[in-house]
Amino acid sequence: MKTILTFLLLLILLWSCSPKDNSHFKEFALNGEIINQNSGTLILKYKPDMIEIIDTAVITRGKFHFRGLIPEPTLAQISAIDGTNNAELYLEPGKMSLILTKNKFKDFEMAGSKTQTEQNQLHLMLEPVNKKLLTINKGIEALNKQIIITKDRDELIKLQQEVKELGNKRPDLKKELDSVYLKFIRENPQSYLTPYYLDVLALNGVIPYDTLKSMFYKLHSTIQNSKTGNKLKEEIRKKDNIIEGAIVPDFNAVDLNSKMIALSQFKNNNVVIIDFWASWCQGCRAAFPHLKTLYKKYNPHGLEIIAFSYKDLNKEAWISAINQDSIDMWYNVATVFQNGDTINKGIIDN
Repeated sequence: MKTILTFLLLLILLWSCSPKDNSHFKEFALNGEIINQNSGTLILKYKPDMIEIIDTAVITRGKFHFRGLIPEPTLAQISAIDGTNNAELYLEPGKMSLILTKNKFKDFEMAGSKTQTEQNQLHLMLEPVNKKLLTINKGIEALNKQIIITKDRDELIKLQQEVKELGNKRPDLKKELDSVYLKFIRENPQSYLTPYYLDVLALNGVIPYDTLKSMFYKLHSTIQNSKTGNKLKEEIRKKDNIIEGAIVPDFNAVDLNSKMIALSQFKNNNVVIIDFWASWCQGCRAAFPHLKTLYKKYNPHGLEIIAFSYKDLNKEAWISAINQDSIDMWYNVATVFQNGDTINKGIIDN
């Protein structure tokens, strides 16, 4: 307990010393009770900003209380002191109530958190499809157990066919789940959950990029500017920068020879090739002979090459590879190294 409290005080100290503006943070109060347990300690973990907060509360006659500061609805985990029983829930600024049952934290009841209510509603929407998937999975598991012990060839073929037929039902159910998520997103443009699930659908290839972008900018402005919303907005910005026909953002960088270069300085040239590579990437380096041929032939006519080394082992490995492959004829720029060193930090992200 003493160790946890000491660690918590250290986190609070670090957080308070942070130069970030926390004026937009608001207080939350979580008042709870735990059924079948009169004493003990609970742990609440949440990450309102860059630093994770780990708080503790003593259970007194079945009651407990947590207070803290968060800027918006924030995912948290509440658990027993030994970590054996836990549940995830959404905190919100303001007053909330929570009812836990000993050893059954995941069956909690919560009031005062709109985001948690929306999460519960989503689970109810998904439940019918998830039950079907669970039935299929249990059926396949039972059949596989029979397959292991059967000695009859005809029976084995029959069981394998049944497994295949059950497995073939999964893709349609997966589409049903995706449809539920899309329905939730369209019906909840003001939910803090929406940008998260929108991002998940895009990453899983359920919706194309144009649909992702269109749906995101239909969300309420507060949600677009939330923590998850800003993350998705940044991903959209980066994607916009690399689609075919997009104008590459200008940048300033220091090259191998400590010379400052900017993409805009080449705007009057016919072609600028931006190449990404690393000393450990043999496939990348295998392309250098072809690039050197192009460069020698077309550089007099305006061709320039800027080679970005990204996540190379270290600066020495980067310079060594440049010398080995004789590619110092064009501009060489390094960014992030695996040993933690950085040059021209942030260029790749932009």
